[in-house]
Amino acid sequence: MLDGKFMKKSDAGLLLKDYEWEIVSELSDCPSVLTDATAYMYSESNVSCYVIYPMVCGIINTCLVVEDTDSFSDFAR
Repeated sequence: MLDGKFMKKSDAGLLLKDYEWEIVSELSDCPSVLTDATAYMYSESNVSCYVIYPMVCGIINTCLVVEDTDSFSDFAR
């Protein structure tokens, strides 16, 4: 997108800002984690709660970060 052959100057507003690239970078791990969890669940004929609960907690801990400004952040730690 930074190559002038492909981008018009009028499209410069479409370029991501530095802080937006940071967000994209932080989110890039989530699809692979969700893909792995989906593949595992699909491969099992019966999935019980004792498998689902730790998997969901693992996804949350991998993809989400608790911030001090979050509601209930004291309880989530």
